[in-house]
Formats: sequence, structure tokens, C-alpha cells
Amino acid sequence: MKFAFWGISDFYHYCDFDRILTWVKCYPKELREIVEDIPTYDYLILGRTEKAKNSHPIEWIETEKITNHIFSLELGKEVDITAGSCAFSHGSAKFINRYSKAMMTDAEWAMITWRMAKKQLDFRAVEGLEYHEDINGLNWNVSESDKWFNRLKLSLIISETAREIGKG
Repeated sequence: MKFAFWGISDFYHYCDFDRILTWVKCYPKELREIVEDIPTYDYLILGRTEKAKNSHPIEWIETEKITNHIFSLELGKEVDITAGSCAFSHGSAKFINRYSKAMMTDAEWAMITWRMAKKQLDFRAVEGLEYHEDINGLNWNVSESDKWFNRLKLSLIISETAREIGKG
């Protein structure tokens, strides 16, 4: 986030790099539309359509269901927080930069914006955040149990952040 403040911008789009590669390759028109719409939001959670969610490995799908459910319970509306993409205003970025300390930012940045900055969170499901093994897959061998265990650990970290950030 500190890097973003090196330039001068009123709005930002955060996205995992492999996700940008997929988006540019498969859905460039959708990506352009998203970027053009960013200035209309304080904070936009960019999640996946059902089709895009279902393109992921089963261990991602099943563990992210839990994470997304916990986050959605905290927020009071259903969203996909685990897709690795969001967009936000400079005002939201200032709060995020000041208070962000978590290892995983998926839920943290949204909760800082909503609970601490008292700004609106919006959600949009997109196709461009789908999974392609050749772009988004691991480039090393991992056992099946390790794949599940690692995704479960991520789920716990993101879920704890969703429940704790900005409360009390």
C-alpha cells in the first residue's frame, strides 16, 4: 500500500498478479469496464461469478466457501472476498495504509474501510478472476493433503481477520 502513495491517484485497483494475467488474456473488455467504474466506489470487492469460482481446484472451492461465509456474516451481505482483487478510493487507501497489519489482506482491507473508515463496501462478481492451471497453478509439487491443509490455514487467517479487524 505504501508503494501506491508514491504516485498521485484518486483510486486504486489491487489484484494478485496472476489474476491480472488471466483477466487480460481471457476477459480484457470486462477488465477495462471494471477499471472505468472504479471511481464510483469507496471500496469495491471484486469476486467471482459461480462459473469463475467453479474453475478453481476443489480444495480452493471448499475452503473459500467457509471464508466467504464468515466474511459475509460479518458484513451482513453475501460476497466473495477470497478472489484476490479489490478497488478503492484514495480516502479508503489512507485508512488502509494507516491500520493494515495483517498477513492476509483479503478481508482486512475491506473491514478497515467498512468498520473503521465507515465507508460503503460494494461487491461485483466477474468472470476474469477464473482459474487457469497454466497461469494460476503452483509451479512446484505439493501433496494433496498439503494442498488442503494450506488452503485451510489461509481460510482461518482470513476469517479471523474478518471477525476481528475494527471491532472494539
